[in-house]
Amino acid sequence: MRLNRDILFGGAVTLFGVSLLVFLIPLGVASPSNVRVPVLSPLFWPRIIAWTLIVLGLVQVVQAALAQRAGRTGAADPDTGDGAALPGAWWRLPASAVLMALYWVAIPRLGMPIASVLLLALLFLLVRTRYRLIALATAILVPLVMFGFFDHVAGVPIPQGHLLRLP
Repeated sequence: MRLNRDILFGGAVTLFGVSLLVFLIPLGVASPSNVRVPVLSPLFWPRIIAWTLIVLGLVQVVQAALAQRAGRTGAADPDTGDGAALPGAWWRLPASAVLMALYWVAIPRLGMPIASVLLLALLFLLVRTRYRLIALATAILVPLVMFGFFDHVAGVPIPQGHLLRLP
């Protein structure tokens, strides 16, 4: 069986999730030993994201392998009507990685809520969504609602920047 792009992509996502779980999270996230509620631990959500990436990557590999075995090359692209990628789509993954790095740099300066709004808006532009108004509303509302929940309801302080502080 020849490896196709979907299998390679699923494998790459799985390996990235494993590297997060094994190397990056233990090196980059400090967790105090006195946290009694696991959900409030700084390690909780990064581990959830890593495990989600691992599971989704494995699902991608299995689906692509089953489709390849059945003789299908992949789902048709709704815009072009065939399985071909859109022109210029190859640069979106590295561009997403650059946006994530800029997000990491922006959090101490702008704060997590504002940096998240900007990141989501730019990601929606990057994937060329047709639903721009809904995407803009989502980019604004989701980070602000999550900030409100974690900061005001759960009592978990969310990093805020020096330029603008939310109430």
